[in-house]
Amino acid sequence: MKKFNNLNRKVEINENNILSKYTLFVKRILFALLILETSRLYFYIWNTVSFGDASSKEIIYAFIHGIRFDFFSFATLSLPFILISLFPYNLEKNKFWYFISKFFYVFSIFSILLFNAIDTDYFKFSGKRSTIDLFTIFTTGDEMTNMIPQLIAQYWYHILFVLILTFAAIKLYGSKDKSEVKPNLSGIISFLVSLTLVFFLMRGFAMRPVSIIDAAENNPHTEELVLNSVFTILQTATQDNIKPVKYFDNQKAKKLYGLIRHYPNNPAHHGKNVVVIIFESFGKEYVGFYNPGTKTHTPFLDSLLRHSLTFEYSFANAKKSIEGIPAVLASIPVLSANPFILSPFASDHINSLATVLKKHGYITSFFHGGENGTMNFNKFCELAGFDRYYGMNEYPADKRKKDYDGAWGIYDEPFLQFFAKKLSKMKQPFFSALFTLSSHHPFSIPKKYKNRFVDKPGELPVMKTVEYTDMALKKFFDTAKKQSWYKKTLFVFVADHTSWSQKAKYQTRFGKFSILLSYFSPSDTSIKGESKTITQQIDIFPSIINYLGYSDTIYSPGNSVFSKTDKHISFGFLSGIYHYINSNYICLFDGQKPTAVYNYHTDTLLKYNLLNKVKPNCDTLKAIIQNYTHDVYFNKMIPEIHSLKKTQTSNN
Repeated sequence: MKKFNNLNRKVEINENNILSKYTLFVKRILFALLILETSRLYFYIWNTVSFGDASSKEIIYAFIHGIRFDFFSFATLSLPFILISLFPYNLEKNKFWYFISKFFYVFSIFSILLFNAIDTDYFKFSGKRSTIDLFTIFTTGDEMTNMIPQLIAQYWYHILFVLILTFAAIKLYGSKDKSEVKPNLSGIISFLVSLTLVFFLMRGFAMRPVSIIDAAENNPHTEELVLNSVFTILQTATQDNIKPVKYFDNQKAKKLYGLIRHYPNNPAHHGKNVVVIIFESFGKEYVGFYNPGTKTHTPFLDSLLRHSLTFEYSFANAKKSIEGIPAVLASIPVLSANPFILSPFASDHINSLATVLKKHGYITSFFHGGENGTMNFNKFCELAGFDRYYGMNEYPADKRKKDYDGAWGIYDEPFLQFFAKKLSKMKQPFFSALFTLSSHHPFSIPKKYKNRFVDKPGELPVMKTVEYTDMALKKFFDTAKKQSWYKKTLFVFVADHTSWSQKAKYQTRFGKFSILLSYFSPSDTSIKGESKTITQQIDIFPSIINYLGYSDTIYSPGNSVFSKTDKHISFGFLSGIYHYINSNYICLFDGQKPTAVYNYHTDTLLKYNLLNKVKPNCDTLKAIIQNYTHDVYFNKMIPEIHSLKKTQTSNN
């Protein structure tokens, strides 16, 4: 009896120790989630203006809903901690296992805090949480690596915040659990049950694992607050860039929205030069022309736009430069989380403005004052068929050091003059694209203009560089007007994406993509006025070909603004959600069903979801997604392949 009682007592002690072990594990998990919620609060405080249209109830729900995503990220990164903590034997008594468990616990929290801190300011420019391409961008070219010390110095307070919370995590983890726990049947069962529970908590007790689109479950306006940056990085790291999607049979999909364009021959504009100027971060919010009654930061550009064909509804397809350049030059939309340039499909055969215009005797070139290799732009230009690439390496060596901005490349003013001189030496006709640089963080201004372009109270830091680039543009046109090629040229002005925003209407899904886009020809007064036609970056390629009057067959998901028969829409993809803009509504689509629909004419802040009142037809968007994903995946982004297939079918 005494032995039996001792055995019972040992079993009871073991069970109590197991309970104590699990209690400690739960406490540590709760401490971790509390720290991560503090990080979410920090993110919210720094970006309150971006969530200004959300109610207090929606913000509170976002914090509660965000716990689900925090747990997934934490559990994924800290799996060794979880296994050691739940193992049916107290491994923590051993110094090595205690160190391993504590290391992964702290490392997981630190990683989530660090990337949340990075996005605390980066979100102002990108409008979304970071994805896996953040790492690729940092390893593409040297300029990002060179900027790291500068970024740390500028944003030291974010680093301090991360270190303080990481120190709190170290302290809250506590000392070793020295209780005696030995393996037995109940311990093994508890271990398996606990692991299963952790798995379902990560999954979210749902039919499918938690994903980015689940963050918009309650309110699409707070999805970025619900998410954490490690979650979006992990999600996009494990997803294919593009997968073929099928909603209809192929013939119906092509009938709903085909991707082959062909315009009638019109020799009136044959041989006209084309210059596309892509402005870094020039959302409509920054351009005075689009905001009458407010102070303008772009007086010269405004004067050009008054003599241009401009659009009330003009949109980016992208939120990053690495996506915007392919959209403008080759009609490559953004329908996945990872940029085309960095995807496995970057070597696909494509057509572009360069490939088509070269057939008609055009000399083609691309100019960007950044370091050669920045964002893989030089490699993309090779793929897109450009004859020449002019980066910082091609800029005159004797001026390079003086005109270098210390971060990205050559300041806009001298580089635009370099651009003008190079154009004047080119054989006509030519097609050339230039991407400006100075209106990018860290918003550097040449020393001689420090007193002219300054940060003003109540204005965004980017504004002074917008003013500087506008001045550089004026000087470029002062030079260009004196050249023989000037009046024989079609100019296109477009932004690569939007950036930091102050005004509520530019913080919605609609406003986040609203950009400068216009066409200007000094010798053609028919290209003038304000149009209500919906247009987007990927429309530039077919619009130019249509305007020049070449009857080439091209591959483009975009449409010509000069065509009365094309379907004028805009679409895009952000944080796992597609959007589709037609003349009446903007519709959000999760890949399976509409999640929201807004009348952007009467509801500029997109506060009133009309999904219960309006039945949006997403067939056009579905057809675009189906046709484009199929063509990218199977390397069919050139018209020749489609024509060949059609011929083979008719021959059969």
